[in-house]
Amino acid sequence: MSTSTPPRPAHVWYASYGSNMYRGRFLNYLQGGRPAGAARSYPGCSDCAPPGADTPIRWAGRLHFATRSPTWGGGVAFADEAERPGQEILGRAYLITTEQFDQVVHFENSGTIAAEAPPVPLNEVIRRGRTRCGTGIYAVLCHLGDREDVPVVTFTSEFTSAAALRGDEYAVRGGQRFLVQTHPPSPAYARMIGGGLAETFGMESEAQADYIHGCPGGDEWDRQELVAALQRC
Repeated sequence: MSTSTPPRPAHVWYASYGSNMYRGRFLNYLQGGRPAGAARSYPGCSDCAPPGADTPIRWAGRLHFATRSPTWGGGVAFADEAERPGQEILGRAYLITTEQFDQVVHFENSGTIAAEAPPVPLNEVIRRGRTRCGTGIYAVLCHLGDREDVPVVTFTSEFTSAAALRGDEYAVRGGQRFLVQTHPPSPAYARMIGGGLAETFGMESEAQADYIHGCPGGDEWDRQELVAALQRC
């Protein structure tokens, strides 16, 4: 008896949790452009249509900041999904096409040409809950469940927040192997997350600072200086 491979879903809810929570920054991935404060421009996806919808999302785990991003000049956000009582990750889920998701994953892992993005193994992550796709610092896919019969998927690193704090594991970015360590986010990157928290959850700068400061890496900021940085346009 033969079995056929099911087709990939046409759409996904991409659960963003870092700078992509800020809609303007995420549109740079889809439509091209350079985010404010970033050292990199993006070519945009083959299909540059905006998300069909977006919605707030929360899931068990802890946000943390690690590595030193050449784009932002500081630590960037990762989702550590080890469950801890009372801790959750705040995010924004965007309804996008599967092809757009392929290309966003490609860009997040140092890819520069949308047409070269390989298809991510969506059926595998839906079946298994978590799987790896290629190399890069955001090469672990996680299935968070379904919304309106559409899979909710995010991506993160293989290393945990504890490993980044210890500084004893390696990762690969752009083909280069490097030691993973916890690092605070740059002011520009923190503002992207703050903007996303404001748009998605209605948070003011004080609440934004509390959330960021409560994460490994974010706690390396002086809280009042973080509030001031978040209030800067």
